[in-house]
Amino acid sequence: MRPALALAAACALLSGCLLPDRFDATLEVGAERATLDYRGELVAMSAYADAAKLTPAEDEKAVREALDAVAADVRKDGGTVDYAPLGKGRAKAAVTWTQPLPPVGEKTTFADLVAIRRQADGSLEIVTPALKDRDRAQLAKMGLGDAAGRLCVKTAGTVVESNAQIKPETAGGCWGWSITVLKDAPVRMVVRF
Repeated sequence: MRPALALAAACALLSGCLLPDRFDATLEVGAERATLDYRGELVAMSAYADAAKLTPAEDEKAVREALDAVAADVRKDGGTVDYAPLGKGRAKAAVTWTQPLPPVGEKTTFADLVAIRRQADGSLEIVTPALKDRDRAQLAKMGLGDAAGRLCVKTAGTVVESNAQIKPETAGGCWGWSITVLKDAPVRMVVRF
């Protein structure tokens, strides 16, 4: 597969063609709304793929365009986004984003980094995107096989199912995952209020 086609396929899975890397993220899930606090790097896939051909100014412009698309959605919901391009398609980012939870059968997404679906029984399913093996292989070939970070989910609800690696010792504590984005199974958690 040609790199441009592979990139297009991979980008279809990533909002604004952004890949999380070197991140610490906390998702606080309440009965009516959820807040994502993300601190780390974001890889703007289009700029990253062309990094060797872009001047520093072109790279920065491509990164800003990718992040501005997501930032507009975050700010529309009253959230905040701060970022600084780092070069080679990367940016350091700090995002705080609160959204209402969806009605039954629908989902709320945080830039496709994490989604919350309201199931028929009223419970909330929290998931991260699943990548197909061929997309994982292509992203690894591009040098992104080690993209990683940590996700913590906090909730006052009852967790009825979770594949968390770390479970809290007290109510409302952190359900945690250390994630290698291209290697690990998607995060999954089901919560009832």
